[in-house]
Amino acid sequence: MGQRPKIFLIAHTHWDREWYFTFERFRYRLVQCINRALRIFDKDPRYHSFMLDGQTIVLEDYLEVRPYMKEALKGRIREGKLIVGPLYVQPDEWLVSGEGLIRNLLLGIRIAESFGRVMKVGYLPDTFGHTTQLPQILRGFGIDTFVFSRGMGSVLESLGNPFIWRAPDGSEVLALFLIDGYCNCERLPKDPMRAIEYLNKFFERWRPKCRVPLLPGMVGCDHQFPKEWIPDVVKEAKEKQDLPFEVIQGSLEELLNEVKKYANKLGVYSGEMLSSHYRSTLNGCWSSRVYLKQLNFENEVLLVNYVEPLWTIAWLLGNKYPKEFIWQAWRYVLQCHAHDSICGCSIDEVHKECEVRQLKARSLAWALLTPAAPLIEIPLAFLWHECDRTKFAMLFLTSKLNLNFSRNAILYLVAFNTLAWKRRTPIKLRLRFDYPVRIDINSLQLLKSVLPSGYYERLRKIVEKIGVFDLSKIKIKVRDANGCIIPHQLTKMPDGAFVLEFIDTLPSMGYKAYAIEIGESKGTPELVRVEGNSMENEFLRVVFYPKKGGAFKIIDKRSGFEYPIMNFFEDDGDAGSEYNYSPPKENLILSSKDIEARLEFTKRGPIVAEAKIDLVIQVPKSLRPDRGGRSNELVRLPIVMFVTLYAGISRVDVKVLVDNKAEDHRLRVVFPTGISTTKHHAETHFYVIERDNIPKEQYAPTYPMRTWVDVSDGEKGLCIATKGLHEYEIRRGENGSEIIITLMRCVGWLSKPAFLTRSDTTDPPMPTPEAQCKRLMEFEYSIIPHKGGWLEARVYKIVREFVVKPLIQEDLPHEGDLPSELSFLKVNPREIILTCMKKAEDDNYVVIRLLNVSDKRVTASLEFFRPLKEAWRANLNEEPLEQLNVTGRTIQIDIEPHKLETLKVLF
Repeated sequence: MGQRPKIFLIAHTHWDREWYFTFERFRYRLVQCINRALRIFDKDPRYHSFMLDGQTIVLEDYLEVRPYMKEALKGRIREGKLIVGPLYVQPDEWLVSGEGLIRNLLLGIRIAESFGRVMKVGYLPDTFGHTTQLPQILRGFGIDTFVFSRGMGSVLESLGNPFIWRAPDGSEVLALFLIDGYCNCERLPKDPMRAIEYLNKFFERWRPKCRVPLLPGMVGCDHQFPKEWIPDVVKEAKEKQDLPFEVIQGSLEELLNEVKKYANKLGVYSGEMLSSHYRSTLNGCWSSRVYLKQLNFENEVLLVNYVEPLWTIAWLLGNKYPKEFIWQAWRYVLQCHAHDSICGCSIDEVHKECEVRQLKARSLAWALLTPAAPLIEIPLAFLWHECDRTKFAMLFLTSKLNLNFSRNAILYLVAFNTLAWKRRTPIKLRLRFDYPVRIDINSLQLLKSVLPSGYYERLRKIVEKIGVFDLSKIKIKVRDANGCIIPHQLTKMPDGAFVLEFIDTLPSMGYKAYAIEIGESKGTPELVRVEGNSMENEFLRVVFYPKKGGAFKIIDKRSGFEYPIMNFFEDDGDAGSEYNYSPPKENLILSSKDIEARLEFTKRGPIVAEAKIDLVIQVPKSLRPDRGGRSNELVRLPIVMFVTLYAGISRVDVKVLVDNKAEDHRLRVVFPTGISTTKHHAETHFYVIERDNIPKEQYAPTYPMRTWVDVSDGEKGLCIATKGLHEYEIRRGENGSEIIITLMRCVGWLSKPAFLTRSDTTDPPMPTPEAQCKRLMEFEYSIIPHKGGWLEARVYKIVREFVVKPLIQEDLPHEGDLPSELSFLKVNPREIILTCMKKAEDDNYVVIRLLNVSDKRVTASLEFFRPLKEAWRANLNEEPLEQLNVTGRTIQIDIEPHKLETLKVLF
């Protein structure tokens, strides 16, 4: 190092909001921590600053019990004494969506700015690895620096520290790796002389590891209070002219601003950060307490793909946008994105609260959409007579439609497609009508005062003609506004409800209305067929093997390729913890292929076929008391599978129910591909990454993903898409590469020493019996055979069609200004994906976010349902950057490879 190096003493705390203690217990300490910082600022003007871990939720938590301190906080934040933001919470990355990361920053920055100042540093000190596109996300918020301590591999030895981290789109941030963690000066002694000795040792440790003469001395650690003696240490160091370094108290921003002067001399790194070379990335968290991951996944899909776009459309049509309620739902979700929360690596009490928050978010999200929601059935008379339609996005939108195109309709259905392309899709609904489903003339008379007169008369004539309106005995048909009869399938469920299913093409980001009429559809073609132990549609044939645990093989009728027998379960022991999978020394691996299952076809076409498979695996009850192997005592592990094949859809959907009664085990599902490869592709945040089948510098052979993983040899491939299942492995098997999806890991400890897979277990060894997941678990995934590679086969779109299903709203006949079918937004070409459509935070623009999934520059075309006044290219913080040309209802914009492009449009 040419000049005398500087050690920046950065006073901070790392605040896990909930972990080995509950939130309330940690908050009690948080209030003391912030109070002490404020007292130090008042007492000693030399004290430079104190960093609150890059978060802003700590301000909300503090002020909830001390609201009278708000102005004092604002004053110190404006002065730069108390440093907050840019995040709302310190998140895990792998287990939350890209849009979730954006909402985290969007909220965190606005809260910090409302207090006077935001730290513009991508400070993620303890996140368990980092996603490839994080530099692009950070730059989208005007953040050009990144500080971290997990995920860096041995490449650092040649790369140097700090370095430039480059995202796939070319975005760059200056990255500083805290090679010995974010607590590297936490034990700075109070005595100045001893402190100088301490810093000498720190300097000798860091000097060979840093390419610039600027060293980060992180004075603080988990839940630590500020050390008031730092100015005395700085004073002592200044008086010692013979030291090989300078000592100053400063902030991360000041340190990084000086590091930027050396940016053109730094190495460049591209790729994700998933190595455990220096510090573990704790990859067992991807599958511990998986029910929390599934709830989070469901809620993010609800908010991003349904609530925000449908309420944006409702707002454009004159309704008031419920910003406060939408953000309240997001707050519940984001509070669970903290890395010790979503990772499932805390005590049981913490995760009870996480689950409740996610359930609150789900309830609020559905309340924003419709008065009827899953498990809540509302009579249609209520929808018409008692309900304020302006409070529900879907019901408000259907109120604007002309639902009077059929004189014989007893009910109208409106199917909403919130994907930005036209799609052929299954449409499924539990039919409610009015309670009871069986209506005679007397019960109909009771509804007269609450039903539209025309509708009442229509029902009265039907009931007088047939005697009793009974869905189990009458025939219905589905008709669209063009008069086309849509083939359908009506199934009576065990609880007496009826499920209506049909296949149709829905417009891009739009809706289509259907009339339900009394009458029989003639000549419904058999589009799905069941024969023997198999079912098939136009594209795929699925053959079941009950004697092999109900596993099946798939024949792709388009290519003739026969995939090996797949979808069988493996159960093995887990002597690890919430953080890490570790097999016992004497492991026992059980396979469902060795068990006979019961096969039953519960739906046999003509639109949909469904196979129900029942099996029971006898598994060890737990580990032995010495944890060296699995118990000799066995318990039943009942598994029920529903395998579904739709007409015209080239995927096989699977739902699995597991009544878990065992402990200390891991349950996975295996998909041999019949394809031999050394690499594969998986979806991460706004990017499809190519990975080696076997991870490097990891203690377990598993990887994280967002929703899908794909194995292909370029001619054919197999993709597995999941809902909230984020852990997978690619294993070499008898039939080529195997995709293995972890369904659940059941363990009883927050942390535990003596793993076979990881030795650096320093976290508290606390029992967590509820992490054994002894409950009814439900899993959903889809199997997608395809030609060519993932991009050519449009796998990324097929997966989104599996995840983002149409929403259905029932309604009664009425007049309206909007047509029975309409697209609000069309996005082309196919390489461009809409990731977000919402009202802007700070003005009356609509935010449209697009992703170019390809490695080529693409000209995107957007066609709206109304003429535009203006359009802007914006950053992720929704600040306008460049005005775009508008032609009537259309915008065209060039999008670079792997680029996330945010637009703001004004109608």
